[in-house]
Amino acid sequence: MTDALYRQSDFTIILISMFSLVAVGHLLYGFCRLCFSRFRVKEEPYYGVTIIGTALSLTALLLIFTLMQAMGIVTQTHKMVVTEVESLYKVKSSCLLVSSEDCKTITNALDHYVRSILSSDWPKPPDHDTQGSYESLVVCLRDLIRKHASDTVVRQNLLVTMDSMIKARHERMLNTGKEIPKAFFGATFCLLTSFVIFFYFLAPQNGFSQLVLAFLLSFIGTLLGLVIVYDHPYDGDSGITQAEFLPTLQALLKN
Repeated sequence: MTDALYRQSDFTIILISMFSLVAVGHLLYGFCRLCFSRFRVKEEPYYGVTIIGTALSLTALLLIFTLMQAMGIVTQTHKMVVTEVESLYKVKSSCLLVSSEDCKTITNALDHYVRSILSSDWPKPPDHDTQGSYESLVVCLRDLIRKHASDTVVRQNLLVTMDSMIKARHERMLNTGKEIPKAFFGATFCLLTSFVIFFYFLAPQNGFSQLVLAFLLSFIGTLLGLVIVYDHPYDGDSGITQAEFLPTLQALLKN
């Protein structure tokens, strides 16, 4: 179900979240009417506005804080992918300090790795399709480091190049865009339940109040939809894809 949701456009995900929350909220409102119709709290505009406003504000703050965190993760992930591409250019530039034979060895291993990237879902983890060619490139650089053990300049350059490539790939692989914890949905549901219950008891029970409730729930649903969209940095319309890095990767294949 989650995979099917993320195959939709960002706008569709937001609409689904918004209408789902409005539907659930009104179902809960109807349940309150069914169970508590005999009980009424004396309407007090001041306390009603204060309590309902507090419940709504707490829910909105939770979602806004989570949204900011998710947007920060997307920015961080994009930087990681850029760093990984830059590390491949460092591998390419390392050919300037070695012999033509060693340069050809590095170029062949790098070309094989880049072609495996272009034929896979890179940069989306777990990225198993590129693991074999990546390991071959690492072995190639390791063998050249051993070969040039006496040449301090070449050895140090290759060491730095290999280290930056391994670190960049490892950091991206760890940043998989994990799903939102269930505790977050639990906390959001509790706050929304409290909000609807307070709204039922403290707001006038008429058509206009239910219209206002639908509007407020659609506002919260929009925020929740944005959280869901940005929580997965490699999915959706705003996700990080190979397309934006395609010209840069193809340039690595040119001699």
